Amino acid sequence: LNRRTGLDSHLNVWGSSGPTVIKWEPGQFGYAVRIREGRNLPLLLTATGRVFLAYLPPAETAALVKKEMKLFDGSAGKASSRSPPYDPAAIRETIRADGIAQSVGEMNSSIFALSAPVFDRDGRLSVTLTVLGIANTFDMALDGETAMHLREVARDLSRSLGAPD
Repeated sequence: LNRRTGLDSHLNVWGSSGPTVIKWEPGQFGYAVRIREGRNLPLLLTATGRVFLAYLPPAETAALVKKEMKLFDGSAGKASSRSPPYDPAAIRETIRADGIAQSVGEMNSSIFALSAPVFDRDGRLSVTLTVLGIANTFDMALDGETAMHLREVARDLSRSLGAPD
């Protein structure tokens, strides 16, 4: 994936505290968007998290969604100026339709990311693959070249795990 895109990338699993980075690889552009292995990522703010939200059963993500929505809503149930318009059901629907997730500067205004699901032989989400880079340095379009390479690598990895086509 790094050779095809030139971008930093990471491999992620669903851990006890949500999306967890298990492997990071630097890209080829002379800058690094370093993500520490073992780091947990938000469901609603990251491309990685959104793929888990889209493809895991809602019961598995419900507690983390509730926790993140509470953070967005501020204390005592009052809406804060930080309240993003994230609707978990809409996120699921969009990502399942696109087959890929996008994050454009939501955790850091300089970092853009795309993430794709990898499925196991039973058709369940196994891991996610994410590419990321500095804003406006790569094609973020869901039908662009970067997304095409990401989908191909994720599809090939899914097949190697025995996922049905």
